[in-house]
Amino acid sequence: MKIFRERNWSEEALAAFEAFPWESERDKKIALGESELICSGGVVQLADLPLKVRRYKLQNEKQNFAASVVGKVLWKGEALDDLVEMLEKNIISQAFSANSKNISATARALKTTARIVSYKMKKYSIK
Repeated sequence: MKIFRERNWSEEALAAFEAFPWESERDKKIALGESELICSGGVVQLADLPLKVRRYKLQNEKQNFAASVVGKVLWKGEALDDLVEMLEKNIISQAFSANSKNISATARALKTTARIVSYKMKKYSIK
């Protein structure tokens, strides 16, 4: 069923809205009306969409990014543990550099504890 829209929508907002797995057409229509009602400009933006739609979009982006990164790793007979360690070491090193070599900030960015980051840095000899 095609939904009539009163306002213009940005491509990003429309794509996120249409990608969301709506429970029913009724829920979809209600969310559409609310999004258009709270829209402050002439175009509905991503920020105007319900929180659950924005979270779903972010979650999918994270999953797609992780899949693309992992998909680029070429297996050449290494053990799975070795590949995981290489990836983990690389991510921790990048996050550590990006956070001004601050362990607490790195831990927050990686959504883990400073204790775990410190342990892994010692394990992988990251300085």
